[in-house]
Amino acid sequence: GMRQYESAVAAKKEALFKDLLQSLPESPVVLELGIGSFPNARYYESARRAVEIIGVDPNDSMQAYALRAAKPLESFGSSVRVVHGVAEALPFKSGTLDAVVSTLTLCSVPDPARALEEVKRVLKPGGRFLFLEHVLSETDPLLAEQQRLAKP
Repeated sequence: GMRQYESAVAAKKEALFKDLLQSLPESPVVLELGIGSFPNARYYESARRAVEIIGVDPNDSMQAYALRAAKPLESFGSSVRVVHGVAEALPFKSGTLDAVVSTLTLCSVPDPARALEEVKRVLKPGGRFLFLEHVLSETDPLLAEQQRLAKP
């Protein structure tokens, strides 16, 4: 299930987040697409710096779990809030976010192309988009076949 997948990608996520968080300006604003229960909290915690994290999720019942996972980040001056929304219509002004994070989320988005347009719209010029996804390749038939064969 998802817990196994999270464990399998943990090292990769650690490296991606370290690179992202080191590259951001002072007091950055980061959007977590599909924050869910906020499994990425531990990667922000390891950076030990203040980050304003805004989670967007269409499932309001996940907010309490996300905020519980975010508690340890408060000691580094970080803040976390969760807003209702979908990736295809992000509730933010254009060019306002330092980074957008999407990990294992786009597979559940009905219109991923529209979601990516929104990511581009809300990022500041030079903003960073960190994504780690597990979707079937549509451009590399050999990779797609390997993905199908590797599927548990």
